[in-house]
Amino acid sequence: MSEFVPKDGNFESFPELSSVTVKRMKEKGYVSLFPIQQNCFYPIYNREDIIARDLTGSGKTLGYALPIVEYLRKEKLLGSRKVQAIVMAPTRELALQVTKVFSELKHTPNEYNCITVYGGVSVEEQSRELSRGVDIFVGTTGRIMDHINRGNINFSNLKTIVLDEAD
Repeated sequence: MSEFVPKDGNFESFPELSSVTVKRMKEKGYVSLFPIQQNCFYPIYNREDIIARDLTGSGKTLGYALPIVEYLRKEKLLGSRKVQAIVMAPTRELALQVTKVFSELKHTPNEYNCITVYGGVSVEEQSRELSRGVDIFVGTTGRIMDHINRGNINFSNLKTIVLDEAD
């Protein structure tokens, strides 16, 4: 169990954050990690199971996306076009927000592929995109189950599962 939590959210307190990531975060106006991000970083980065909760707008999505991406980047697993992480969200809106956060963490546009799946749109187009390969799979539970039942997801490389708003 990760017992270490840096005394502050300063980027320098997290040497695992790549310099490019820190630069991009500063460009977006971040001056440090928020408390939820500071407290979740090492447990997630060190591959531990956690349950975290905080208020709306506290930065929870970045709190799990950042350590997931930095871990996968360190292990040189990004860009493999094999599902490394699945995030399940209860709504289309949240799933799209999660994908946006993951996409903003890319160092280059093609560093990794992230897909969002949800109902109400063509499952065939999503299936085609999945067949081309994705690294991060985000979606609503019903549509994720649909893709599982169709055999569109290969779990053999999966490193992380996130249940967002599991309540």
